[in-house]
Amino acid sequence: MYSLPTSLIVNGKEFAVRNRGDFRTVLDCFETLDTIEITKEARILSCLCLFYEDINCFEDLGKFDDIVEAYNRMIWFFNCGQDAIGSQSRYKLLDWNKDAPLIYSAVNNVAQKEVRNEDYLHWWTFMGYYLAIGECSLSNIVSIRSKRAKGKKLEKYEQQFVRENPQYFWNTQSVEQQEIEAEIRRLWENGGK
Repeated sequence: MYSLPTSLIVNGKEFAVRNRGDFRTVLDCFETLDTIEITKEARILSCLCLFYEDINCFEDLGKFDDIVEAYNRMIWFFNCGQDAIGSQSRYKLLDWNKDAPLIYSAVNNVAQKEVRNEDYLHWWTFMGYYLAIGECSLSNIVSIRSKRAKGKKLEKYEQQFVRENPQYFWNTQSVEQQEIEAEIRRLWENGGK
């Protein structure tokens, strides 16, 4: 409760988190998990390789007695020590990569420093800053994305903001729909194979 974990216990064995749990490691994992051009299984296995210090390739995954538990512990870490964080939205309202300028602006404002210049910043500390951002450009954009994804009517000022800033309003399809479309594209490019 009072310390920031830099390793996790997976079925009784301790495994170090790469870079002691620096926020950049987790964001690299998120980028991998968002790569819809590869299978969901490959994304998860790649993410485990990025996350755990001693797991550098798929062959190293054999070090885990239970790979599902290794994955669950990683998700626990992503969730800042919580087993589950409410209900998941079916819609992607935030993209850690595409929204990076907005995210860093908001986080830097809370942290009162440029967090990307820090040699090390634990993920949980980064998330503490993120969760404290309050009302800002990012929160307004995510709110509009949420309304659009749910088919709710936008206020006039929100409609105008969308018209003037289309770069912030990309596809809000469900993750499942994005994966289906990626698989269709893959099959099309490979002649149906």
